[in-house]
Amino acid sequence: MGVFEMVVAIVVIGCVTSSIDNWVKHKAKAEKNRVQDGEIERLRSEIADLTERMQVMEKLATDNDADLRAAFRKLA
Repeated sequence: MGVFEMVVAIVVIGCVTSSIDNWVKHKAKAEKNRVQDGEIERLRSEIADLTERMQVMEKLATDNDADLRAAFRKLA
């Protein structure tokens, strides 16, 4: 094998290695983003639930006693 062929082989090996490295990094980043998207959706759902609970608590705190007693009787 001549010097020219060796240089070409080294350049090709370097390019292939770099491409594989970039592909692996891209796959890892895509997986990380997928996991983060699931976590974001879970947190949004939890915030919606907490907002609904807060609205119920505000309603209970601002209703007069008669309405509050009636609501508790319904629950019991």
